[in-house]
Amino acid sequence: MLAKYLLVGVVNTIVGLGTIYFGMYFIGLDVVRSNLMGYTIGILVSFTLNKKWTFGSRDHVIYSFFRYLLVLIFAYVVNLKTVLFFNMNLGVNPYLAQAIGIFPYTLIGFLGSRYFVFKSQSKKKYEEVGNDKGLVKRDYLPSISVVVPAYNEQEVLTSFYNRTSAVLRDIGSNYEIVFVNDGSTDGTLKAMYQLAEEDKNIQVIDLSRNFGKEIALTAGLDHAKGEVIVIIDADLQDPPELITQFIKGWQDGYDVVYAVRTVREGESWVKKATASYFYRIIQNISNIKIPRDTGDFRLISRRSLDALKQLREHHRFMKGLFAWVGFDAKPIYYKRDARLAGTTKWNYWKLWNFAIEGITSFSIAPLKIATYLGLLVAVFSFVYAGAIIYKTLMFGESVQGYPSLMVVILFLGGIQLVCIGVIGEYLGRIFNEVKKRPLYLVKDSRDSCL
Repeated sequence: MLAKYLLVGVVNTIVGLGTIYFGMYFIGLDVVRSNLMGYTIGILVSFTLNKKWTFGSRDHVIYSFFRYLLVLIFAYVVNLKTVLFFNMNLGVNPYLAQAIGIFPYTLIGFLGSRYFVFKSQSKKKYEEVGNDKGLVKRDYLPSISVVVPAYNEQEVLTSFYNRTSAVLRDIGSNYEIVFVNDGSTDGTLKAMYQLAEEDKNIQVIDLSRNFGKEIALTAGLDHAKGEVIVIIDADLQDPPELITQFIKGWQDGYDVVYAVRTVREGESWVKKATASYFYRIIQNISNIKIPRDTGDFRLISRRSLDALKQLREHHRFMKGLFAWVGFDAKPIYYKRDARLAGTTKWNYWKLWNFAIEGITSFSIAPLKIATYLGLLVAVFSFVYAGAIIYKTLMFGESVQGYPSLMVVILFLGGIQLVCIGVIGEYLGRIFNEVKKRPLYLVKDSRDSCL
């Protein structure tokens, strides 16, 4: 895809320069009008080729074109700033400065086109996985395990229990609520044990320390005994009343019924935007199709859980693991409420690390990008070295001086460090996996009557 984008860039340059030449020497236009005509036709040609050939996008032409212009303007501004910085501040030769400016311009143009302009979405934003014509209906009520990982949720735990237990009683099936205490430092564990004293349908798993939500969720799944398992957070952003629809989906023959957020109350526009782009990116670079706008709130069948329990990797991106095991799946759409009480435990730094976890767990695209970037730098280096040798032999010009040399060395050093960092992310995950440590340790537990 990157090769196609670069080839389109070459075509764009040839068409643009050819149009400028044609306008000046055949039509008789002045320099300004010739350049305006050349840039306009070049942009139209590059937009058409990238949309149809490079990315195969089915997005609306007008909207895509405006997004394309925004990306080009931003890339051009960065390119101009880069050239001026290297030329004016560091004293780099103007031609070398312009050559260096090509790199951010190309990178921004490609990434912006790939993930912002040409989204290449399927015709259905959310799709059911599997063929519903071959599903086997289930005409009975299953036993239900509701798995609830919790960290410092004492303020909402009782309210969550009251709403969830009321829904489960109305369904009329045998059930249990599996509370997992992930090393809470407030009264969460005490509240769990108090609820377990009053209701024998409650199971409590107390982990030895804070292992993180993904591991706490895994611990709850390992101890769940129901025929179907519902995963939900304790903060009541996800309505327990949706469990009834989950059960209906399971009775229709689906092994996975997941909740899709149509509205996200109580979240900043920054979090909504970054979450949206994260799902777009991971869908495009991963071989596994992870549903967009979908969290952990879902129902999975016993056979789906048994398959999931075979995946014991330490770096766990559960949304990806749910998708990886497959099975027939159905979306349920809902409005996500604001948190009832307390504060979120996810700051932007944790969300950034979580995004890296998801991308590195289900894609090697960062390694490929590092490879392509290295090849691009190598090709440019060979071309530039050839140009220097030619000018020295033909015109007797000396090799560029110290400032240019330092700029090239620092630039290549930065590229190398970035690529090493990408490799290090994957290597660190390999190191953690080969140690074969247990995913979690249980300090105490109390079983349910299920």
